[in-house]
Amino acid sequence: MKYENAKDLLPKELFEELQRHAAGKLLYVPSQSGRRPWGESTGYRRLLGKRNAEIRRKFTEGASIDSLADEYFLTPETVKKIVYLKKEKNTMELNEIYRLYSNDEPLNANILRERKWLDDPEQYIIEAAVTYPDKKICLRVFCYCFATPERIAQAVRMIDAYRAQGYSCPKIVPNIYGELCRNVKYNGYDCIVYAYEWADGERAAERDGALPCFDELLELGAKIASLRLDGDQPNCMTLFDPATACGAYEDYVVDYFCGDLKEQISGDYPSLKDKYAEAARLFSENRDALRPLWKDLPSSLFPADLTWSTFTDGGGNLAYITDLEDGGREPCVDFFVRASLDLQDADESNACEEVYDGRMRERRTERFIGNFMRVAGNYDFSDAEIAAAPLIYKIRLIGTLYYWQIADFAAGDPDRLSDFFDYLKTQLTTDEIDFEEIMR
Repeated sequence: MKYENAKDLLPKELFEELQRHAAGKLLYVPSQSGRRPWGESTGYRRLLGKRNAEIRRKFTEGASIDSLADEYFLTPETVKKIVYLKKEKNTMELNEIYRLYSNDEPLNANILRERKWLDDPEQYIIEAAVTYPDKKICLRVFCYCFATPERIAQAVRMIDAYRAQGYSCPKIVPNIYGELCRNVKYNGYDCIVYAYEWADGERAAERDGALPCFDELLELGAKIASLRLDGDQPNCMTLFDPATACGAYEDYVVDYFCGDLKEQISGDYPSLKDKYAEAARLFSENRDALRPLWKDLPSSLFPADLTWSTFTDGGGNLAYITDLEDGGREPCVDFFVRASLDLQDADESNACEEVYDGRMRERRTERFIGNFMRVAGNYDFSDAEIAAAPLIYKIRLIGTLYYWQIADFAAGDPDRLSDFFDYLKTQLTTDEIDFEEIMR
């Protein structure tokens, strides 16, 4: 390498600055291009990554350490280092996350949704459609209490069960390291990254009017219930379990009725405190009567919500179910009552209006009975479920039917709110539905 005098090559200002830092020293100035990472020019690094991903996948499918060592001409110790590689939390850019699912660059990547919760800065979601040369996936980067490795592993069992019933429920796609998911740091959030197979369909909740495949979903739920799928993570909608992955609250129905609404009554409608207290007493009595029955109720794994987790084809038939990480273990009868109460009618967006509309109440009751009979035609209820159903129904009237709608219904009118509490008292004390006849 030929030596050059820096004074002859550099601008005067730069030469004088260099003299201040390194006068009389011999310097080496490397080329701008730099060296390429190890193995990149030959492609060996990519081949090694594919080999290690194959080893991890086969290990997760049941292959032994010794058999993998023989197959790939490695020592058992080397195979152990590959399959038991410690997964550290990584700070990653989105393009690096894309490469978790293929050694090839994506042909296309579209952000389908990005959401930050203003009322909960700890939650953040990105969902993307990513197309590679050999596949297309729905990739999720979630900082969300219901998206955990435990729930995703549980969702795999749910997916297999739904697929066994003949539905195209997309599978969770392992990354190139054979992992169902990976914890990463992205955009300042501690996220979990996982992906589903891509499937075309129309999100059912975005359709106007009644959900076209609602009857089909109820029948499918009854068949899944009969399987009694085990799960260690509770459904976010269940009544008497810690509902969130972090155990943030219990008895979610109480969250509004015995919390926010009580505060609103005390502050804005003090004259209605006695009527509210009577409704709250009846509500609590139903909860106290249900609690000892809860442990004897058969349970299974269900999606959290039949609407948001459902996609339909162009004809309105059930196309597939996804978003199963939100779901989990739930007593079967609780799931059926909650699902059957879901009106799915655009013209009845505020169910509290049935206080003044007798026909609305009749239609709601008729629909519920019809829905529950559809379930009963595909599922054998136990004695414990028959005893619990009326209590669950009364609790779910508030937790499912009227949840968050009471204040909108009253809209600053204490007379309307007073009428609602009178109506609710009747509902909580009258057995207008013969559950035993339906369920037997």
